[in-house]
Amino acid sequence: MRHIKLEEIEYCIKKGERLIIIKNKNNYGYPISIILNGQLQEENLFLIKKDKKWLQEELLKRHLLIKKIDYAYFRKNNRYFIQEK
Repeated sequence: MRHIKLEEIEYCIKKGERLIIIKNKNNYGYPISIILNGQLQEENLFLIKKDKKWLQEELLKRHLLIKKIDYAYFRKNNRYFIQEK
């Protein structure tokens, strides 16, 4: 296991027995959270140059609602991950 400095961490999420650590990095090499616990992270949408309309269209394609999502992130090359509650 590698040690991470506190200043390198953007978010930590406890999911059951796991701890998900999201490191700071604005070039999208690391995931940028866009939904946490059903809450939109609007400042992070701004960072990735996307808006709420884009997100809602992407979720609509999958028949999902923001409030039903536990965690979603965005990475470079328009790759993203969605985990439902």
